[in-house]
Amino acid sequence: MKKKTPCRVCDEMTSKFLFKDRALNTPICSRECEHDYLESLNPKEEDRVLKHLDKRIEAIKLHNRICWATAGLGVIGLAIGFFAKNVIVFLAAVLPISAGALLTRHFEQKTRKLTRLRKNIRI
Repeated sequence: MKKKTPCRVCDEMTSKFLFKDRALNTPICSRECEHDYLESLNPKEEDRVLKHLDKRIEAIKLHNRICWATAGLGVIGLAIGFFAKNVIVFLAAVLPISAGALLTRHFEQKTRKLTRLRKNIRI
């Protein structure tokens, strides 16, 4: 069972954390409390939250670049399979292309969401 701690805003016992991330060590029980907490940040806490979001955005961008590279290698494998007339290499290259494309979209959406959240905090 998860350890419950009091919410930073309403003091209700909760096992949830701000942005679903234990690294910030900020217990928040609901979306309303999250919104209230972000509205009332002091400059020191705001800098801490923004630095944390920046680190997460950079990590997600790195994952996105890795997915692009995987898809690129898949395209190279696809071309090799096509020109060598090797069906097994051709079909095996489809997996990295598909996985890279799907994960790239996922990471781009995640980056946009965190960037939008970061802008809302700064304003």
